[in-house]
Amino acid sequence: MVGHMLEVTDLTDLTKWTNISSIISNAHTALRQEANPAGRGKIGEKLKDILGADGKTIKLKVDTLKATIKALAATYDLHYTYNPNNRDHWWGMAAPFLSFVNLFKHRLNEVRNGCEYFPIHKSATEIKLVGIGQSGLNGAHHTLMDD
Repeated sequence: MVGHMLEVTDLTDLTKWTNISSIISNAHTALRQEANPAGRGKIGEKLKDILGADGKTIKLKVDTLKATIKALAATYDLHYTYNPNNRDHWWGMAAPFLSFVNLFKHRLNEVRNGCEYFPIHKSATEIKLVGIGQSGLNGAHHTLMDD
């Protein structure tokens, strides 16, 4: 559904689909945090509208994205509501599954780029990497670093 909204139709374009999985996961996390009255986490404040290839045209607004995710969950009778008497919230259990799906993106990047660098910090505008050379390793060690 979100892929359709972003006009992604090529099912073999792994880069776009891994980005969409991240978008869905972030929207889910924002909705989960908004439903929790304790107010932990502020990912919802960091989410930004998704821009088109030109970097200016808005392809998908955050509010539309969150409404779509809410509606999709509701079709399965899953709602982003907090009940203090029930700590088994479906949305808390769904988060690890979404994280697992998102791990594919990182593994794909490792396969594409090798294991020369590992991310140590990520923000909306930059990713800081550390080279394996800092640990005395080099490309010959890649096989040993694979799990």
